[in-house]
Amino acid sequence: MGFPTTAKCMSCHRTIASDKQEIRKLGSFAASGEAIRWVRVYRLPDFVFFDHRFHLQNGADCETCHGPVALRDVLWNETKITKMATCQGCHAKTDANNRCDACHNPRSVR
Repeated sequence: MGFPTTAKCMSCHRTIASDKQEIRKLGSFAASGEAIRWVRVYRLPDFVFFDHRFHLQNGADCETCHGPVALRDVLWNETKITKMATCQGCHAKTDANNRCDACHNPRSVR
């Protein structure tokens, strides 16, 4: 999935909601270099490929799918991505690649 680094999260949370318990815990992960034990929020079929890194490198931000993350202690399934049209709509709005192989792993589709 290419989860964001704690440094990426802390770039905002150094000053935003820094007094909250979960954010302090995030800060301790960042300080120690220990990996965050992420809890899956979205579950996608095995034939769908998703990588946070690629989205972040191409201008998407956390808020696009997860809502106002800077104001939250915990993220949840905010954007309903149960249908392919949700992803295609976002790709169309942002002029991102909308070809089948942008999201579908050809090795796992049979």
